[in-house]
Amino acid sequence: MPGKQARYRSLRLGVSWPRDMLRKRIDERLEMRLAQGMMEEVQGLLDSGVQPEFLLGLGLEYRFITRYLLGEIPDRDAMLGQLSQAIWKFAKRQMTWFKRNPDIVWLDMQADAYGQACEAMEAFLGERSGGEAARPADA
Repeated sequence: MPGKQARYRSLRLGVSWPRDMLRKRIDERLEMRLAQGMMEEVQGLLDSGVQPEFLLGLGLEYRFITRYLLGEIPDRDAMLGQLSQAIWKFAKRQMTWFKRNPDIVWLDMQADAYGQACEAMEAFLGERSGGEAARPADA
C-alpha cells in the first residue's frame, strides 16, 4: 500500500555472508538435516498415509525428498544436487529481495557481528527519546 506509514519504528538487522561461504553453509545445513533423519521422516509420513501432494507443497526439502522417494528423481545424488541448487536459487532471491530494503543494517558475519549489532542498537535507541523499546513511529 503506497504511502502507508509503519505503525512502529524498528531496527532491522540482516546477516551478510560472502556467497561462497553462504553456499557452503547451505550445503552443510542440508547434510545436517539429512543426518538428523529428514529422509526417514518423509518416508514415515508417506507410509502413514500423508498424501504426496501435501508434502510437495511444504517446502523445498520435503518436495525433493518426496519426489526421490516416489521414484521421480532417479538417485540420491541427483536429488541432493537438484535440492542444493534449488535452495541456493531461493537464497539468492531472498538476498535480492532483502537488499532492496534500505532500512536493514547489514552485519558482516566474518567480522565482529555482535559488536556491529550493539552499535546499531545503540544508535537506534539513541535516536529515540526516553529509550522506549516499542513506541509508535509517529510519537
